This record gives sequence, C-alpha cells and structure tokens, in this order.
Amino acid sequence: MVYRRGIALLLCVLVVGSGATTVVATQSPPTNNQAEQAAVTTPAVISVNQDRGNFTDPEITITDALSIGQRSLEANLTQATIQTRLDTTETERQRTTVLQNATAALSQSVTQLRAESQQARQQYRQQELSTKAYSTRLAQIHSRAEDLTTAASFIEDQADDGTDVKSHAVELRAQLALFTGPVRERLVTAVTEGGGPERVYIGAGEAGTTTAVIEAGTYIREAMTPAQYNADPGPIPDAEPLLENIRQQYPWVMNQSAGVSFSPIPIQSSVPQYAYWLTLTYSGGTVNSYIDTSTQGVYQEVQRMQLNTLTGSPDATLTKAGRTLAISKSYAGGPLKVNMTTTDGEPIDAQIRLNNRSVGTTGADGVRWLLSPAGNYTVTAVSDGSEIEISDIEASAT
Repeated sequence: MVYRRGIALLLCVLVVGSGATTVVATQSPPTNNQAEQAAVTTPAVISVNQDRGNFTDPEITITDALSIGQRSLEANLTQATIQTRLDTTETERQRTTVLQNATAALSQSVTQLRAESQQARQQYRQQELSTKAYSTRLAQIHSRAEDLTTAASFIEDQADDGTDVKSHAVELRAQLALFTGPVRERLVTAVTEGGGPERVYIGAGEAGTTTAVIEAGTYIREAMTPAQYNADPGPIPDAEPLLENIRQQYPWVMNQSAGVSFSPIPIQSSVPQYAYWLTLTYSGGTVNSYIDTSTQGVYQEVQRMQLNTLTGSPDATLTKAGRTLAISKSYAGGPLKVNMTTTDGEPIDAQIRLNNRSVGTTGADGVRWLLSPAGNYTVTAVSDGSEIEISDIEASAT
C-alpha cells in the first residue's frame, strides 16, 4: 500500500437508520500527501505486486459469449428452485434442511470459484494465458460470482436470524466480492453484447489482480487481494480504531474528504461481522472498499477519478520544431497524461501513438489521458507533419 502519514483530523460519528455509519471529518487545510511515486498525483491505491500487465480490446465473440452463458448457476442453487423446495416443506425442520443443503452447495461453488480464479491468475502470470484469454476468464468469473451472490442473498433473507445458515450465507456473500467489480462487469458486457470500452488494462501479481479503464473522462480501477480476506468473523472496530485504519489505508483522501461511510456486513450488529463496505468521497473521485473485519485489510477496492481534476508535473519533455511534448507518467495501468503544446504553451491537437499504436488525439486542450503500460514504453505525437517521440519512459511503481 502506498501512503504517507501525518493526518490531522477532528472526527465525530453519526449513525444513520439504514445501518450504515457516516463519519464526518472536520479537517486541517489539505496537505500534499497523495501517492507521489508517479508524476500524476493520485490517491493511494492497493498494490497487487504485479509481475505481468498488458492491454486487451474486449469485443463480442460468439464462443466467449456462449462460454459465459453456459457457466450459469446450477439448478439446485437458483432462487426459483430453492423457493419451490421451501414451499413444499411442512415443518420447520424440513425448511431448515432445505436451506442447509442450499448453503452447502453454495459454499462448494464459492470454493470452486476461488480455486478457478487463483488458477487463472497463476496461468496469466506464467504466460500460459494471453491477456485476452485472461480477460474472458475474469468475465466468466464475474458473471458466475454475480449469480452466486444472488443465491447467497436469497438464502440469507430466508434464514432465521441467529442461525448458522444465515451467518454462513452472509460470509459467502462477503467473500464473493473478491470476484466482481465494475471493470469486470464491462468485460462481460463487451464479450456478450459488444459496445464495451476500447481498451482495458489487466495486471496480475502474487497478491492479486487489477483492472482499469478510462470512460467519459473518468479513470476506473479495481483491485482484488484474496489474501486479505479471512472467512472468520471479527468485530467492527470502535470509531477511532476504525478511522485510524482508514487513515492509514487512504491518508490523502481522508484529508480531502468531507465524510466517510461504512456499512457492516451484515448490517445487524448482533450477529458475526465479516467485512464492512467503505465509501470515501472527495472532490474529483470516490473510493469504495471491502475491508475484512479479521485482517483489517482491503480485499476489494474500486477507485473512480475524474481525470480533469488530477494534477502532476511533467517528468519527460521534448521540444522540436516549436512544439513540446510532455509526459506525466503513472503506475502500470494508471492514468498517464500526454500534453502537446507550442513552446509558448498554446495547446496543439496532435495524433498520439503509444508503443506505435494509435490511441487518439490530444484535442483542443492539447491533452490526452491514457492507461499507462507496464515497464518501458514510447509516446509519439504527430501534428502538421512534425513528429516528436519520447522513448524509454518507465511506469512508476504503486
């Protein structure tokens, strides 16, 4: 985790009726303690210690669409099937047995899904899977996890409070967050329906998997770190220990944010707690995280950043024929800023190539935001027949 310490906050806690808790912060003036290993300054993000990362261009394919459809939920875990079995029970004991059997089947499916997810990540890291093939596997796993989450929620709703069945269903629902996210959802849409993002970054490492896209001026990054999840329940920390943990995870956002909200999983405080859903908002973005109550670690994180609010000083520039190309680099898969201007600072609309692939133009403001490649890369700008190229740019570490 990339972070800096030294946050001054006065905090008060407000508990709202939904069961979510909102922490309102009165803060000192914002300090510049963003993740500054990259020239583009962004909030701290969890690292997966990635050792392989690349881009894919998801597109609709009949084979992949069918493979996702065929991985639908087994018949004995569909809501309709469970409901039918519950409707035919005559005693409470029979009802309990139906729910126990459904939960056991669900647990087995989640265990299998986790094993498949780990295997796919290892195969990608060892280059046994291409980036496109891994993206399809991630889409399959996401779709499967969504189905299983629906089943877990249904069992949870049907089970009596205080029962092992209800507690186990809650735990499985919390665990399934490891396999879903908005970028993975876009992969599913792209593969099954088309019209997805033009480019997706996918990185994997010993700690987990990260994916990222840029859409309509927003950078979206998700990361999953399975080792931070523990199936054992733990208590939701008291306000100050909880806030201290969040400060350490996201110091810059905490110092910029007007508030923090978190929702225990489950909401009821009288039953075992497996995780909490954290939401941090700040000017220009949001952070959403699942935090395990046992490890107090983030095991799933989604960050959204408005690109026009990100700042940073160029760390690679080249001037030629009255034109200046400036690069503000980022971590692998992070937001990379390309700026093309005259020597007087006037913006230039230029064609941009990344590693000799066309990735669009800088437009009227002279700026093009890209997803940063891993390792070393080259950026080329072409305008009015004049070409400027900066090579051997190296992605920052997270």
